[in-house]
Amino acid sequence: MYNKRFDLTSKALFASIIVLIIFGLSFNSLEAKRKGYSKGDGTGRITELKEKLNLTDDQVSKLTPIMKNHNSQVKAIREKYKDAGPDERQKMRDEIKVVFDKTYAEAGKILSTEQLTKFKEIIKHNQNTGGSKGKGQGQGQGSGNRYRNKN
Repeated sequence: MYNKRFDLTSKALFASIIVLIIFGLSFNSLEAKRKGYSKGDGTGRITELKEKLNLTDDQVSKLTPIMKNHNSQVKAIREKYKDAGPDERQKMRDEIKVVFDKTYAEAGKILSTEQLTKFKEIIKHNQNTGGSKGKGQGQGQGSGNRYRNKN
């Protein structure tokens, strides 16, 4: 009797370990893919843009420093205003808009008209939904302006 019980317990334990390994591998694979789009320095977004815009290698090499610069500027602005009140939040949004406009102008020199239109849509979508930002930044669920005065 003891052998059967031990045998069943060891089989159940073995099956549980296999399930956990499969789950772990699946989770790591999904996490790695997600991180590929949200490295926080702009290079992760390049991977997304390359796929969605069918960028050439030359376009990727030219767009990468633009996106890195864009991300570092936006990050610095957000850090500057992290403890700001509602009045200063508008200044933050204005400064970020200038960075976005500059990024669009620089990207326009590299991308075709069609690619630039899609580029703006992707960036705007990511900005509005918090996509591709990583580290919990962003507005989540497309909630719009999270700093809007709610009086």
